Amino acid sequence: MRTCFVLLILVILVPPVGAATIWDVEYFIRGDISQVTHFYGTGAYAFLWSPNYTTVYIQNGNWTFTGMYGEAYGGYAAAVLPEGFPAIAFPAGFDEAIAVPISGPVDAAAAVPEPGTGVLFLAGGVIMAALIAASERRAAPKGTTPRAARRGYWDLTLGRYRRSSFAGRQ
Repeated sequence: MRTCFVLLILVILVPPVGAATIWDVEYFIRGDISQVTHFYGTGAYAFLWSPNYTTVYIQNGNWTFTGMYGEAYGGYAAAVLPEGFPAIAFPAGFDEAIAVPISGPVDAAAAVPEPGTGVLFLAGGVIMAALIAASERRAAPKGTTPRAARRGYWDLTLGRYRRSSFAGRQ
């Protein structure tokens, strides 16, 4: 029963397969020297705005031209962007945008909860409680009392049960 409960908790905590990609979009002024030190990984998209069209490039080792943003222009096809891609709208004064994927589809076999969410702490606590409960149910050696009947405490530094020095005294 408890094993089923632990498995149910873990199934609930695992992120869904095929979660949508989250994108971070940054806007720049073309030629801005501060952008020279920015490096973008594979899968990032660059958008260069001009009054008549916007060109789209993808980072796959080098920046590769993929087409025009929105619609075809000047004999070039419209760029095909991933599903769920955010709309690029240049604020006044900016003429370059970089869209960087900060998360992508999750493979269920490789899904690990994020440490900052407390999910790992909760999952670890549930597993630890199940292990302690299982150790409490084990039969005590002949001639001794079960752990539940003993007086003592769980020593976290040693990682084992310790009897109190006053155990057995009334």
